[in-house]
Amino acid sequence: MMSKQTLILGLAIGWFVFSTACGEELETPVPASLDEATTFEEIQAFVEHTWTESRKNLKTLEDQERFLEIYPPVGIAAGRKIIALGGDDESMENGYRILAYALNWSLRKYPDNAEHAKEWDTLIAELKKSENFPDIVNDSRFMFFYRQSRLFKENIPKNKFDAIKDEFNAMKEEAKELLILKQTQYANTGPTEYVLDMAREISIANSNPELLNDVLEEMVRFITSDHFEKKKANEAYLRGYCRRMTGSPFELWGKTVDGNDFNWADYKGKVVLIDFTASWCGPCRAEMPNVVEMYDKYHDKGLEVICVGYEDETDNLKKMIEEDKIVFPMISEELSKDDLRGLPSEHYGIRGIPEIFLIGKDGRIIATGLRGPTLRDNVEKQFVDEK
Repeated sequence: MMSKQTLILGLAIGWFVFSTACGEELETPVPASLDEATTFEEIQAFVEHTWTESRKNLKTLEDQERFLEIYPPVGIAAGRKIIALGGDDESMENGYRILAYALNWSLRKYPDNAEHAKEWDTLIAELKKSENFPDIVNDSRFMFFYRQSRLFKENIPKNKFDAIKDEFNAMKEEAKELLILKQTQYANTGPTEYVLDMAREISIANSNPELLNDVLEEMVRFITSDHFEKKKANEAYLRGYCRRMTGSPFELWGKTVDGNDFNWADYKGKVVLIDFTASWCGPCRAEMPNVVEMYDKYHDKGLEVICVGYEDETDNLKKMIEEDKIVFPMISEELSKDDLRGLPSEHYGIRGIPEIFLIGKDGRIIATGLRGPTLRDNVEKQFVDEK
């Protein structure tokens, strides 16, 4: 199953791009079906309507999975239809953009769809050569990079780093160019995260733990160069991103909402869910029943849960505890801001919530980005042999 971060990133990028492409609300009546749409305006009206309807109440992972079931087939068919109609550059650019993103989303949901993979790769290759649509060419470079990095990670050979070294170095350089290209838009450090993910997999496959650290330092030097303004924030985030990688040791500190010091040592040898959450966060509140369900089901078998209030006031967190029937500890980062170790969310590079970690009995991270089915599946695996 795709990671939450990947899915959310794709939806966020798509919203930005699609909104930009469509501009103001269309006045063209929405056709009853795509087959009845015969003009560019009618096709776009149908696409926009489908987009809006499929994104309603997009709060849980199940909602996002529903979007990936509904929208991509419409976007693919609509994009093909717009391109076939021809028209001015603006119409063609919208057609290419709709098709490219819909194919990309389809492959996130169904990565083994060979027909869509071939069409997507061909389309992106053509767009990268185009001189007529610079904006979508740049967007396509991002999409192509993200897809290639996923494929790269899936095919890393064991103990054969020399065989993939040149390809990996080329992808690092492409990531740097993309960072410069889009540093002021939605993809600030995104390409770097993919490079670090690849480096981690290479490190594991080749028993070379130093490689990840070497790549991290290389990317930190780059994102703190004169190309970028937010040097400190970028560095802190990337180091935090590496700290939360699967297999990394985890620790937690701070003050709970009642002002007491939290002691991570009390949880040694236990399976623990860490939920970075907030009272103001709709998706966090929607996910909390799943967290409570896991606690109720597995606490007697050894599961513990700790919440960390992210960018929230302590009084609001106390209300959330009462309203959501939370019986496990809640750390208040508001009360923890004077801790010399810094805030846990900053230490682990948390930029969006909910962000749920699963920590194993050995104190290392088993999984992150857990929600809905992935939360339940990962927790249940820890207690599969428990009677």
